[in-house]
Amino acid sequence: MTERAAARGPAAGRNFIAGEWIEAVSGRTFESRNPADRDDLVGTFQASGAADVPAGLSGSDAAGRSSNPWPARLAGRGTLAPSCAILPRAPAPVGP
Repeated sequence: MTERAAARGPAAGRNFIAGEWIEAVSGRTFESRNPADRDDLVGTFQASGAADVPAGLSGSDAAGRSSNPWPARLAGRGTLAPSCAILPRAPAPVGP
């Protein structure tokens, strides 16, 4: 960890939805630790779940309708989230 990061202390993450930093509906959080040094707490983050999905999707849809620099074909990208969550993952390539 850098001296600057150590001076700030561990991160306290929230979800950024519709322009606001909010906590998970459940109020639950989890700790993220440095895998090389388990005593090093990187931060505490929201344990978001299914109850948080509607707010995230509506925030994404609202952002798509606002005046943003993204092309119109990407404006509905929030509608892809549910289908992307169930896509199978390809195995990682093996070899050099």
